Amino acid sequence: MDIYLGAYVCHGGTIADLSLLFSEDNIKIYVDATTETPLAETDLVINGNQYYISKTINGCESDRSVIEVTVGSEINNEATLNAGVITATQSNASYQWFACTGEGDEYLDGETGQSFTATEPGDYKVWVSVLGCSVESICITVSTLGTTEITDNKSNFSMYPNPSSSQVKIKSSLGGQFKIINQLGQTVKSFNATATIETTVFVGGDLSEGIYFVQGTDGASEKLMIKK
Repeated sequence: MDIYLGAYVCHGGTIADLSLLFSEDNIKIYVDATTETPLAETDLVINGNQYYISKTINGCESDRSVIEVTVGSEINNEATLNAGVITATQSNASYQWFACTGEGDEYLDGETGQSFTATEPGDYKVWVSVLGCSVESICITVSTLGTTEITDNKSNFSMYPNPSSSQVKIKSSLGGQFKIINQLGQTVKSFNATATIETTVFVGGDLSEGIYFVQGTDGASEKLMIKK
């Protein structure tokens, strides 16, 4: 049996986790070179400790080899929400974001940054990985996108077609200046509308594909999706 000089175990790892690193059957791990009783699989591994490993073949137990164990630092699994953007607290890590669907987690392709900007309301979480060890956050509910000042309110004006690729027609009970706002809360287009009169707004050439909000003079807004 080989002599293993070192092993790396994630924070909170157990003797069972340590055993798996050696990918061999009939492994026993001891606290020292002479103790007769092996450690239980549920015992926590302690950083910097030496452990002693043996292998049993055809009923014969080998001599014990020394393992020097390093236990990884605890990874922070918390995340914070601000104006539709969720940020993992742990820095200097790898990240993968998921949508919590209630029927398993939906992998969000390409969402590998420390922060995630939601494009629609829902529940989201992140897996955070450091040196091969991973933790997951709780599911965080996003109910407002881009800015806390934008809310869905369909009682004051109507808009169609939606989604649109070129133009939308808007009819509002209130006249005045309307704004089209992106998910960062930035105004990307403005136009005027007359109360109760249908207004045609061209959006295909000005705006990229994505989700926007059309905001009326009283702050009410409708979600607009542009597809090309």
